[in-house]
Amino acid sequence: ILLLREAYAPRPDTGRPYRLADDSEIIFHPMHTDQLRLLRQGYVYVLLDQEIWQAYEVAAEGTLQRFPVSQMPFGPPRSLPKVCATEGHDVIASFINIDTLLYRKAWIAFANDPWPRAV
Repeated sequence: ILLLREAYAPRPDTGRPYRLADDSEIIFHPMHTDQLRLLRQGYVYVLLDQEIWQAYEVAAEGTLQRFPVSQMPFGPPRSLPKVCATEGHDVIASFINIDTLLYRKAWIAFANDPWPRAV
């Protein structure tokens, strides 16, 4: 599963920005609010069949690294080593896999900060 988010970004199909009025210094840039992007830096939590938890750190590049749910991470998510990007492993690390033969339902949550154990 490739987790994506909607982002506010320039519209690729509307051409160039334009001035709001002939004598104005304000330039209008047409924007979309529904452009898909990789996840931003943060944390993903997955609840499988309402009993099994999985947790992932999301690096700034959108790659995911799994960590034990019972151990809240210290510090921001780390990026993958550069060798992973040159070998194409960064693409694989952008996906989560759920065995649909074992699990029927998955709830997925994104958070800017790691969840404390109480959550």
